[in-house]
Amino acid sequence: MIKTRNINLFVFDTKTNFEKSQEFLGTSFKSINQVDSLESFNAHLERLNDEELICLVVHVFYTERINGIKRFATSGILEEYKALDVMYISDGDEKEIKHQMVDEGIPEKNVFKYHDVYSNLNEEKVQATTKSELLKRGTKLINTPNFEFGIITALYKDEYEAIKPHFNWLDEESITVGNKKYRVGHLHGQRERRIIAAVPNATGMVDSAIIATQMLDLFSPKYLLMSGVCGGGKNTHFGDIVLAKRIFTFQKGKVSDIVDREKNNIDLYDKNGEKINYDKLFDKEGNQIKISIEKFQIEHDSILEFQLKDWTDPEVERIKQEINNTEIVKIWGSPINIHFEPMACSTMVINKDGFFEDHIRSVDRQTVAVEMESYGVARACQFGNEGKTKWVIFKSVMDKTTEKNDKAKRFAANTSALFLKHLIYDGVLK
Repeated sequence: MIKTRNINLFVFDTKTNFEKSQEFLGTSFKSINQVDSLESFNAHLERLNDEELICLVVHVFYTERINGIKRFATSGILEEYKALDVMYISDGDEKEIKHQMVDEGIPEKNVFKYHDVYSNLNEEKVQATTKSELLKRGTKLINTPNFEFGIITALYKDEYEAIKPHFNWLDEESITVGNKKYRVGHLHGQRERRIIAAVPNATGMVDSAIIATQMLDLFSPKYLLMSGVCGGGKNTHFGDIVLAKRIFTFQKGKVSDIVDREKNNIDLYDKNGEKINYDKLFDKEGNQIKISIEKFQIEHDSILEFQLKDWTDPEVERIKQEINNTEIVKIWGSPINIHFEPMACSTMVINKDGFFEDHIRSVDRQTVAVEMESYGVARACQFGNEGKTKWVIFKSVMDKTTEKNDKAKRFAANTSALFLKHLIYDGVLK
């Protein structure tokens, strides 16, 4: 376990606020350094020895409309050090801060209290890295081989485990970049057809986009595939495979008060005509509850289209029949289907009856699946490797956003892995 006393903490903060942040962060670190630009970051980095450890935290400034995050986003630090682990810190309300991130068009990321920095590093939930590792991360590794296929799964358990038997993995050729291990393999009997695979440090769009971007820039795969599990709409069944026709986010937009034509806030009334006091609402046990009446305007430009339809369409029916003839499906007891339809990408786990129909299908009525990583991966393919890598994202239904079932999760992971196998071995991706 890495001890925090060996870590140099870099705090992206203003000079006037830094003393207060330093007090809140405590004295459990080797050093605490204020940075506010790429230049100041590099100046502090230069003073460290190659094997000294570094971690960066960013003061949010939530009372100033998250100006800390916005200043950090334009500082150039992440562009220079692409895989740098970063923690956002604030004493503000995390839900409100995430609302502000959505409002400002900034990808959502967890926000921690100051005291969480110590525990996250001690428990290695967030990784510190050495100066030498950090300097390697921003550039392509010398003699890094290119690969025909890149594969990402959101989880090691079930999802990555399901794809492992379909390829020959070469542990001795695994590539470690900083704290991330890339697994190298090839098709059974076809050593020249090489695969690079990785699992993000955490689920969600942000971590998946980071690992996808790094994979594209380091290894230049021709195709980037994502296999795994998802939540399905009412017309899907457990194990059904959803090949994403297009991918969209439905939580990107603008939150505002509901107003009438004269721009006055709209009040709600009970059946007796009395105005509802939002500060005096309770459940039947007498616990006070808080509600917020808001208008959310979705930005519809957050949509990415699949580009390989002409290759996959003629093969889908045949692949479905082959998967349905496997022992895995026969033991399950009912055949699966393959849907070539839109997939929604969420920033949160959904466990609410009716949410899919009310909030997701209202954006695109053809949508049949929702998950948490696809948009980040597809978006990375627009920019990484000069836009040359084509994405293929497919996931299998493990629940209906409310019916959680571990057995169904394992079955879904396996049907998705079988679809991956056929795409690659059958020459569907030319």
